[in-house]
Amino acid sequence: MAKRKLTLEDKAIWKKVTENTKPLSKVIMPSKDETAVKRMVKPPKIVLVTPEVQTRSTLSKVKYSSSKPGKPEVHMNQKTFFQMTRGRMEPDAKIDLHGYTLSDAFPVLRKFVQNNYKYGHRLVLVITGKGTSRKLLPDETGSTGVLRHQVPKWLALPDFVDKILQVHQAHLRHGGSGALYVYLRRQKKM
Repeated sequence: MAKRKLTLEDKAIWKKVTENTKPLSKVIMPSKDETAVKRMVKPPKIVLVTPEVQTRSTLSKVKYSSSKPGKPEVHMNQKTFFQMTRGRMEPDAKIDLHGYTLSDAFPVLRKFVQNNYKYGHRLVLVITGKGTSRKLLPDETGSTGVLRHQVPKWLALPDFVDKILQVHQAHLRHGGSGALYVYLRRQKKM
């Protein structure tokens, strides 16, 4: 798209507008030389710090393996893990947490895991959703995909540790990054 050149009338209007305006602060316009611009403006170093919600001892017990490059930590049979992560196993039960608030979702998730553990199910699917893809405005607080980030932390809590063997991101056919496979332990026989 070619730039339109200003007409004499446009230049006259612009001159009138700029005669009576005062700058908010003194702004030094850099020269058109790119090297001078690079020397004048240094990008700030941004260090992101995430607050620790739970202690490291609690998080060390989590058996959550994400699909990061490298070999994930596996706490179950390798062959079963391979089949699960490739989407070749059908979950015994599913729960969809879409539309739940954080306060409503936790008790529902706890009851779901406890019931499936009691019934002897091994693989369950927890659908959290991916959250909205829109970017937050600078004045907005909160984050997108709250359940997506919170559910793995909940599954690492002591309520669940004795019932869960492995947590892993679901295969694309079961929801991808918006769902989690939860592989449950076998019931202890008494």
